[in-house]
Amino acid sequence: HFSDDEAPHVEAAAKAAGQKLAPYIADAVRSRMQREGMLPGTPEATALAEARDLIAAIGPEMFRKTLKQAAQAA
Repeated sequence: HFSDDEAPHVEAAAKAAGQKLAPYIADAVRSRMQREGMLPGTPEATALAEARDLIAAIGPEMFRKTLKQAAQAA
């Protein structure tokens, strides 16, 4: 089941998709979203959204090049 913090995010995702989720489906969705770092409100989801925005702004090739340069510098 969802924590009090997670439940509203999963329900919001279901509403955005125009669906009402059965409890067992909602649990599966939450688990997958959490495993993939996409559960809204988490640091992982925020980072993924920022990465998507950056890719849209500079393109995938420049994004990859920037990541490689940052990894080499570290």
